[in-house]
Amino acid sequence: MSKENRKKCTDAEVEVRVTEIQKLLLNGFTRPYIVEMANRKWGIALRTTDEYIKRATENIKAINQTAREDNLALVTTNLWDLFRSCKEMGELGEARKAIMDIAKLRGLDVQLVEHFVNERPLESVSDEELDKVLGQSDGRH
Repeated sequence: MSKENRKKCTDAEVEVRVTEIQKLLLNGFTRPYIVEMANRKWGIALRTTDEYIKRATENIKAINQTAREDNLALVTTNLWDLFRSCKEMGELGEARKAIMDIAKLRGLDVQLVEHFVNERPLESVSDEELDKVLGQSDGRH
């Protein structure tokens, strides 16, 4: 079918196609299989199929992100409940663990990293000494 003879599909038809490709992706079908199927079933070109695959992939990512956020909210709520229960029962160690778990889930558990130069903390090394050490390590003077 030549490009001039192809009829343009409606937005609803595009959505149906994207949804079908989305299902194929979720079931593990490969891009070459999807390209072949789309060409055979709908008579569309590689470029159009790639656009549908892109849209389907974006849909999947959006669904996964929403599910992840929902799960994170649920776990965080449960941890806050656990924290309150532990605090009321005087189990402060367990309450602290719940707070630390919440911090980890929210990305607030930054690890402290200390840097040493010649077995001394970096903060106690002068700029001149640091320049000297750095100059030795890469062959510069």
